[in-house]
Amino acid sequence: KVTIRGVGFSSTNGMVVVEWSAGKLVATAQGEVIDDETIVVPTPSVVATIGPKACIVRVQIGVRDLTTTTAAYSFFLNTIAEKSLCYGPGVQLEQQANQMTKFMIQTRDENGNNRKSGREDFVITVQQKSALGDGKMLFEDLAFELHDKNNGQYEVTYVADEGDVVINVKLMDPNGKQKPVRGSPFKPTFTTTARNKANEYTGPIVTAFIGGTLKSLDEFYQSTNVGHAIKLKDGDVVNLIKVMNHIKDMYNEEDTLILRQDEIFETIAYMEKEGIPGEKQMKSLKKIGANLRQLKDDIVAKEKEIQPMQERESNLYRKVIADYENDLKTYQGGLRKEGYFFYKSGIELATKRVGDVTKDLDTYQSRMDELLHIATNFLYPDEVGNSKKVMQAMREDVLNMKSLWEWESKRITSTELFQVVRWGEVVPMDMEDEIKALFKRLKECKVDRKCDAYIGMQDIIKKWTVFCPLVGELKDPSMRQRHWTQLMDVCGKSIEVNASVLLRDMWNLELHKFSEAVEDTADQAKQEKKMEDTIKKITGEWATVDFEFEPHKGNDEVQIMSVAGDKVEMLEEHQVQVQNMFASRFLTTFETQVLFWQKTLSNVSEVSQLLAEVQRSWAFLENLFIHSDEVKKELPEDSDKFVGIDADVKEILKNGFEVISAKDFCNQPNIFQKLEKAQSQLTMCEKALNEFMDGKRRSFPRFYFMSSADLLDVLSNGNSPQLVVPQFP
Repeated sequence: KVTIRGVGFSSTNGMVVVEWSAGKLVATAQGEVIDDETIVVPTPSVVATIGPKACIVRVQIGVRDLTTTTAAYSFFLNTIAEKSLCYGPGVQLEQQANQMTKFMIQTRDENGNNRKSGREDFVITVQQKSALGDGKMLFEDLAFELHDKNNGQYEVTYVADEGDVVINVKLMDPNGKQKPVRGSPFKPTFTTTARNKANEYTGPIVTAFIGGTLKSLDEFYQSTNVGHAIKLKDGDVVNLIKVMNHIKDMYNEEDTLILRQDEIFETIAYMEKEGIPGEKQMKSLKKIGANLRQLKDDIVAKEKEIQPMQERESNLYRKVIADYENDLKTYQGGLRKEGYFFYKSGIELATKRVGDVTKDLDTYQSRMDELLHIATNFLYPDEVGNSKKVMQAMREDVLNMKSLWEWESKRITSTELFQVVRWGEVVPMDMEDEIKALFKRLKECKVDRKCDAYIGMQDIIKKWTVFCPLVGELKDPSMRQRHWTQLMDVCGKSIEVNASVLLRDMWNLELHKFSEAVEDTADQAKQEKKMEDTIKKITGEWATVDFEFEPHKGNDEVQIMSVAGDKVEMLEEHQVQVQNMFASRFLTTFETQVLFWQKTLSNVSEVSQLLAEVQRSWAFLENLFIHSDEVKKELPEDSDKFVGIDADVKEILKNGFEVISAKDFCNQPNIFQKLEKAQSQLTMCEKALNEFMDGKRRSFPRFYFMSSADLLDVLSNGNSPQLVVPQFP
């Protein structure tokens, strides 16, 4: 906004109109009366009317005419960020740390002219950069001051620690958008060992910047001037591209070249104000500027000059690239016949062919790089795209086949080491784990699963995956010579198996071809070992099983025999085990022993049970037929028979006391028949006794309520009432 001062502004009512005019060009804006002496008015947009010119200002209030008195006013072009620049020590390298430094912002309009007024809005950040422990960068804001010199220049001052700093300078345009000033962001650095007055406009850093920049500008001019002037012949595409690149460099670097010239110009001008002579540098700058402007004109002319040749070579190399692509595809088609795709080639030939093909691809790659360089400069790099894909596919195929044969080398090394291990030192689980790991790595190889080399390697490793578990089975301690003999018959080969034989000899048996038969033999060995152990256990335990003896009614000459309860349970368990062995298909080897123990344990079971029954019957009847006068009187014949039975039973018990061993006693010839005969006779005696007592019960029914023993007691003491009374409560 603009403030207009005068008198009498409040004496007239009405709308305030302020007019700016330059000749016939006019622009107006509505103002506001603040007081009798002050009017405030926004400046109008004069881009399409007056433009950047000096003009006069008059005021009209209400119906009155424009004032006859005027004020002078000038319009300027707006500041343009893309034309403005920064210069001074504060944006240079190797400044002194922890001391104030500064740089100048020079604003310019769209014509590149320096602005003469201030009051522009800037957004500026000054940040110290430091590395964190995790590799990330930390940006810490530094304090700074911005000084508006009100002449189009703004000075920024700040202090930084040792290290790197990042400075962003952005200008707010009329639309409120932030636009970076030319060269922003700036990346100055700070050190503690900088030269004296390093942070001054007239110091060594700025002086070195001027000299170094002038030198680099001149070097660019010299190299580009010589480079673009190369004389070209038909077909000389190499030099043509060099010229094209020089032309391209000129266009690409043009803005930077202008910026560097502007920075030097403003820096020299500032130094001259500070009393430092700059005529020599200014003269060099003007000369370099003239050279660069002339170079630009020459570049434009050269660009037109080479255009026909550029078009010819461009069209020619399109065809060259297409022919190269066809050659590459033809070569690719022939790779499937290479030796490294076939397992029978072996490692040596396959490795050699992989190396030869790699060299061929390197040659093709070199040519493709040349063509890509040419195509890129002719702006059709995509023309080489198919060739790059074909090359990449071939590279991947060769690399994958190389890794496949490297795997085969590792596999051979591992299996060869296995094969020289002696049978007694083989650790099947470790070997199997390594083979599984190898198989897993083979599956990870990115090759065609249908190629002959992969199939061959897969077949070998599969044989080992079958072989290793078989080795584990055959290493079982249950293997006996009969099993090895059986295995040799299956394989059709013969070796002597002992702890010193090499695993290679086992591999040569080709056990993987007979895996089921080998597993069956190993299973047979294990099952037979179980039988052997069971028979051995039964034999050992029954060798120590003896009858338990107890004197009969205190008579040491007659011992009652019995088998301990836990031994009866053991007998039942052993009978089940023997019966299970009969169900095994591997019974043949131990059939005789199993049959023996089946019969032996059966005899022990039957005889011991029958013996217990005989002893119970005999002990019961003995009291009656031997010690009861009533029974003897009533059953004289049966009593006489019992005397003989009593002698037979005592003879059996005597024999048992002498033999002691339950197994030996129960398996004596005819022992079961003797017990069976005694039991039969005892049964007859018991039957006669029962018939006698039943007769007594029928005669005197109250006897039904007495046990057989009590009844016999009453009958045997019938003549002694005092002894019978307790039985009749």
